Amino acid sequence: MNNNLNNNDFSNNQNNNNSFNNSQFNNSSNINSNLNQQANSNPQQPIQQQIYNQPAQDLNTYQNIQPNNNYNATDNNKKSKKNIILIVIAIVVVLLIGVLVFKKFNSGNNSGKSLEESLTSSNSFFLRNSDGLYALFDLDGKQLTDYNFKSASDFVNGAAKVTNKDEQPGVISTSGKMIINYGTCKYLHQEGPFYNCVDEEYNDNIMDSSGKTILKGKDLDVTSFIGEYQYVIIEDENAKKYTVYDYKGNALTSFAVADDSDVDSPSANSEGNYVSIFYNNMNYIFDVSKSKLVLSFADKQHFCVNKVNENNNDEFTLNACSSWYSSVDEYVYKLVRNGKVVYTKTSKSSGNLYFEGDNVIFSDDYKYVLDDQGNNAVKISYTIFKDYKNYIQQADGILNGAELYVNGQLKEKIKCDNIQGGYAKHGVYLLDHCSGYGDGSKMYIKYDGTRINDKTYKRAYEFDKNGYAVVSEDTQNFYVINLKGEKVSGNYSTNSTAEKIYAINGTDNLYRGTNEDGTESIFEINGDKLVTGKKISTEVSNGIVYAIIENDNGYTIRDLKKKKDIITVDTKPNTYPKYFTISKDSKTQYYSYTTGKMFYEG
Repeated sequence: MNNNLNNNDFSNNQNNNNSFNNSQFNNSSNINSNLNQQANSNPQQPIQQQIYNQPAQDLNTYQNIQPNNNYNATDNNKKSKKNIILIVIAIVVVLLIGVLVFKKFNSGNNSGKSLEESLTSSNSFFLRNSDGLYALFDLDGKQLTDYNFKSASDFVNGAAKVTNKDEQPGVISTSGKMIINYGTCKYLHQEGPFYNCVDEEYNDNIMDSSGKTILKGKDLDVTSFIGEYQYVIIEDENAKKYTVYDYKGNALTSFAVADDSDVDSPSANSEGNYVSIFYNNMNYIFDVSKSKLVLSFADKQHFCVNKVNENNNDEFTLNACSSWYSSVDEYVYKLVRNGKVVYTKTSKSSGNLYFEGDNVIFSDDYKYVLDDQGNNAVKISYTIFKDYKNYIQQADGILNGAELYVNGQLKEKIKCDNIQGGYAKHGVYLLDHCSGYGDGSKMYIKYDGTRINDKTYKRAYEFDKNGYAVVSEDTQNFYVINLKGEKVSGNYSTNSTAEKIYAINGTDNLYRGTNEDGTESIFEINGDKLVTGKKISTEVSNGIVYAIIENDNGYTIRDLKKKKDIITVDTKPNTYPKYFTISKDSKTQYYSYTTGKMFYEG
């Protein structure tokens, strides 16, 4: 059994403008920046099982490895690439080590999250004591286990690999219950959402997160990828076939190992609920959330799932993806809907095919809104659009106004000379440099040309995802309006640098504003101020938004949903998604958001 790291073909979607290149490999600061900023955009490194005569140490133990791309390739067959690949492996491994940080471990399956998020989120976490041992806690601060673990990995789908004080490996649940007992496995390797429990006779036992055996046998070669937990690819060397499994243990498809040794190993890509596997000139596209193969087709290129329509999960785009060191004569993109290719776009330069709402956008040298047949319908340049039939564009020439199109026909010209903004989710356009409509130069109109109110503004901003916009008639007092143009908040002030009304993350009707005296308040749309303080920040824990309010008497943490103060402390707390901490007398105190009580000090 070959358990070494694969000679990886670190590959990249052609549309990724921030991909690795030779200059970046010579600049570690650029690489570290890219790794942190592009969690789903840079090349990913496959993990293979470790050699059995070495200590079993998973890469994700004690570490927080940022996923580096949604395109993964394992290419250990093409001899002409071997030296390049080995160099890349050495460099990337060093760079990954450089960005590893100590992590707080999470897990579980929460609603309202993407599949990838739900597989790696939970209400329990590990803490390490001064002896270097870990224990498991829940959100209430309840200690679920003793400090028995010498190492602990991320929870994935409700399970985490741990080792005891004798370095025996096992797997536990988020409640602390043993799923795979110590001593069961001679070696235990986490492979994405699965675990390979190797017994004394060196049989591979592939188990899911519940401890159920999915596959058992000799010479099972499991390929998983850093940060990818929706699927694995298992090669049965005796049966000479590959099988793709989803995180639930369902076999999605199998295909024979090619007789030609020059055929690359399978490469993979994921986006949202979709996974793309490419092998021997065949593309396989799966909806992992439905355990379903939705599309397969032959092509010499691997087509990566690029973007999924947030409004319609059955619609996504494919981009031809290839290695960073390869060149192509033509870039190819496909729109897929309900398991069928609707149309294909090509370009000579690297571009993209993606969504703005339900609109399909194509970019190469320019950006276009496409019509239903995939034709370039509207060039997005000095344009605000609802869809390809309804939009407003700056007219040709300088200071020549704007042209409003409704249902594909020019309806009227409007005396506004700065048309920018792109997609208007709510069908309301913010127009600037307008004349003859009022004292201000900014106003809002609906996509049909009617104004949302009779006001103009000296400061105004686009409507946010909640359907609210911040405006000012005098540049001093700012307030919030709804899509009807109605004022739905009190007045808030600004300073010389930036307007001071912001949406509160994790809510759809809470905002933070700066008062005239410099204090800050969180207020409800069409409601009262909930809290006021010198400074206010927020943290989301388990879907609940907490405000951290600074006042003369200290810092108060408040549950904004229950409108209830949790605790007031003297020093500024450090907030994390699962708990908050306070430094006191050279020690760190850990507190629960739900109870406001300290549950650990160390």
